Amino acid sequence: MPKFARFLKLYCTDLIDIKAKLIADPVRVEFFQAPRKYDVFVRVAPPVLRAGVERTLFKQQEMSIADDRSYVELIARTEESFGRRQFCEDQIDRVVTQLSALLSPSLFTFEVWSGWLTDSEQVLGDGWLMGAASVEFEAVELEKKIEAYRRAVSVDRDVEQRFTLMSKLFSRALTIEPGEERFLWLWTVLEVFPMRNTSNIQPSARTWRK
Repeated sequence: MPKFARFLKLYCTDLIDIKAKLIADPVRVEFFQAPRKYDVFVRVAPPVLRAGVERTLFKQQEMSIADDRSYVELIARTEESFGRRQFCEDQIDRVVTQLSALLSPSLFTFEVWSGWLTDSEQVLGDGWLMGAASVEFEAVELEKKIEAYRRAVSVDRDVEQRFTLMSKLFSRALTIEPGEERFLWLWTVLEVFPMRNTSNIQPSARTWRK
């Protein structure tokens, strides 16, 4: 019998105290109260590493849920873990959306964990990695450049507000692994910063005719 790989998304909620299990194949959903333990493989190094330096990237550990709150556990299983993270995430996301529509989206506002489950027979983990050159700087010179940046954007109140909004989106994008979601956040940054007066679109100065 094949040993299935299991991918977990765990949410904490204060809105439900019902204990229940249900199947939305290939996802199993359980509403439960702690305590509970999970064996997981966690990242212990940042995803962008200094080139040429050895690092311990992941380690196996036990994750304990010991409080008295309620949780929603969604586990997708697959016969092969390699290259199947997106499949598992997609299947769980579909069930989260369905449960949000049927129950409440507020059940899923606090994600506690997302990743592969592991055990003594099967150690699973994945994550994106990239090598990069080390970053060096002079603190005094860097401080001067930041101050020049601040002065440049504070000259115009509208520019300053748009820069602040752009910065929030940009900072959010940096924490997301490369992919569609990061692309969308960064694309929005490009839309936000130069958007002054974009609601007032003037007609073209030239009319083209056949």
